Amino acid sequence: MKKTRRDYTKHKHIAAAAGTVVLTALLQTADGLFPRPFGAAAFLLIPAVVCCAMFENETHALLYGLLAGLLWDCGNLRFNGHAIFLCILGCAVAAVIRRKMRNTMAVAAVLSSLALLGYLLTIWYLSGHGTAALVHFTLPSLAFSLIFAPVFYLIFMAVDERWRIRPLA
Repeated sequence: MKKTRRDYTKHKHIAAAAGTVVLTALLQTADGLFPRPFGAAAFLLIPAVVCCAMFENETHALLYGLLAGLLWDCGNLRFNGHAIFLCILGCAVAAVIRRKMRNTMAVAAVLSSLALLGYLLTIWYLSGHGTAALVHFTLPSLAFSLIFAPVFYLIFMAVDERWRIRPLA
């Protein structure tokens, strides 16, 4: 009886993508682990989910968004809507990339900036702070977080090229 050799490519792909999301959540939610230049916080999970969703189908992107959002919600005890937000974001980005847009680094930067801008302006508006908070925290956080979009794009592109999941049909 001949043993067939199993292909673990799919498992390696999932482990690498989920591991990147978990490490990103650890960097974002642990106090003092990531620098805050000029008081600007890095919202790393938003560009990470956007870039991850660009290389996945809608279901997998939704699940990676759920993982990232649940990890963010565990580290943040004030607002617990991140899981819903990142699920919708991941599914929407994957659907747009599959049907309408090309998968390039420029598109990753545009989609990340739109998602970050929407999230940060919503949080700023709901917090009730004045324009000083917008200028001194929200906009620097947007710029600081947007720096990491190309980094995440290159990481998830390398994961996709190394362990590409090939459909059977």
